[in-house]
Amino acid sequence: MKTKHFISANHLESLDELTNIIAKVNETMKTQLTENRYCYSGLSPKDLNELIISTQNIAEEGCDLNTLLKDVITPYFKHSTNIYSPFYMAHLHSTVSKETVLGEYLIGLLNPSMDSWDQAPFATEIDELVTKLFLDRVYPGDNNTDGVFTSGGSQSNLMGILLARDEKRNRHEIRSRESALGSVEGKYRIYCSSVSHFTVEKSAWLLGLGTDSVVKLPVDDKFKIDLKKFKEIIAHDVEQGLIPMCVVSTAGTTDYGSIDPIDEIALIAKEYEMWHHIDAAYGGAMIFNKNIKWTEHFEKSDSITIDMHKMLFQPISSSLFLYKTTKASDNLNFESDYLSRKEDIANGIKNLVDKSLQTSRRFDALKLLLTFKSMGLQEIHNQLEALLQLAKDCHQYLLSCNEIETLNAPELSSVVFRHKSNNEVNKKIRDSLIARGIIIGETKHNKETYLKFTLLNPNADLENLKEVIDSIIKTGNELWT
Repeated sequence: MKTKHFISANHLESLDELTNIIAKVNETMKTQLTENRYCYSGLSPKDLNELIISTQNIAEEGCDLNTLLKDVITPYFKHSTNIYSPFYMAHLHSTVSKETVLGEYLIGLLNPSMDSWDQAPFATEIDELVTKLFLDRVYPGDNNTDGVFTSGGSQSNLMGILLARDEKRNRHEIRSRESALGSVEGKYRIYCSSVSHFTVEKSAWLLGLGTDSVVKLPVDDKFKIDLKKFKEIIAHDVEQGLIPMCVVSTAGTTDYGSIDPIDEIALIAKEYEMWHHIDAAYGGAMIFNKNIKWTEHFEKSDSITIDMHKMLFQPISSSLFLYKTTKASDNLNFESDYLSRKEDIANGIKNLVDKSLQTSRRFDALKLLLTFKSMGLQEIHNQLEALLQLAKDCHQYLLSCNEIETLNAPELSSVVFRHKSNNEVNKKIRDSLIARGIIIGETKHNKETYLKFTLLNPNADLENLKEVIDSIIKTGNELWT
């Protein structure tokens, strides 16, 4: 049935309609950016819910794109979090490059699916090319490596622990794909820091190992794994008949940006024949920062997670899962007559579903290619360096404020601090900022509430941060007295 809602050779005016509406969308965006310094309208969850219920009805008869602009797109801009504002710094949720926005448009236009070559011939080759760019920096000189784009860091970490589990089962001569979990797997242990991401525990649960299999290791005063205590704990576990399966190093903890001692952890992993996975969802982008040396230890991992949507200025959500041995992903290849056939491999056809947990998958590599080709590697380095320096400068300013106490010196772009009052005051400070359109983070340490800046906006500067800090001090003092 012919309809005006789909693009075709016989309905090219649809592209003209898109051109016109996109121009109007961009004007709406310009208005939002110029008329509002801050990052949120300040509407409460209750008021926003009532607004949406009262305006977003779906009727039997449709409407044109201009009506969508008025009814949906304009309020979407007005009441969304403005990631381009320097006053948004709550999460690992970055400003995005203009190139990657173009990429999203191109992906939407052609809608390639990355599971089979015939659905995405050009995209498949680009996906492999971009993956290799990362592999060459993580595992230099190793041609037996591989990787796959995933839906985000949670899926990448899940894949790392999945491959670790199957590798250990293979060592125990268990058919890792065919056989159900038994008593042996009940002894498997996964080691990570007490401040690692919750996806380690979630993965253990999803993989049938249970959260009891996760051993949360103590950290030092810099929020890194305490190696002495790690060695004591793992030795005791082995004495008790438990089986070390995997250790997860973190290169950039979510709250503190701390980097575990990857080199030393790799030695422990080797000693106990454990899989070594690195959760570098946050800090993995530093492979493109020429001044950072700890990324040289990434090659001592069996697998690694690197998110694109944190420090590489890509839209939510996109991640890369890289692994050192191609054969490690064999269990992910389920042949099917309609999608992944043996003769395809013989004919040199790449069906990327063979190494993915997902079947249908977006062409996220295009956005990275456009960003990297346009910006160049030197500019990527410059932007990463600038974010690290901004975090250091912010920390120094906080140290000069008598009303503020900081928790740790930043290694990446997270700055954690609190007003020297009490938990209730710090929570109210954050709430008051949100009502004004400023969104910062909040976390806890030793039952104390802390505030947090997560700095991922290249357009933010120290003066913006000083303005917020001074407001925090003023509000905190008023609430405390």
